[in-house]
Amino acid sequence: LDPMLIRTGSFTAEFAEQQLIDLLALPHRPTAVIAGGVNMLPGVLIAIRAAGLRIPHDISVVSSTNPELCELVMPTITELRVDYSAMGVEASQLM
Repeated sequence: LDPMLIRTGSFTAEFAEQQLIDLLALPHRPTAVIAGGVNMLPGVLIAIRAAGLRIPHDISVVSSTNPELCELVMPTITELRVDYSAMGVEASQLM
């Protein structure tokens, strides 16, 4: 795994947009992106559109916990769903 492809620092749409713009400018641009925060997907989609790329033909996208926005893109974006209630219960039982 190339550490240059992992971008952390914020979960905002603006951060995601700028980071993906930077990644797409690399000589060997990524063919997929994982938007790991609920607010990141809009920025990812803006960067993809600005680069003139098409999902999933040019780049694949996986998002986390933003089902409404995932369903607006055709074909639908792959979404990771997290059951935060069950996670909280499990965490409290482990403690």
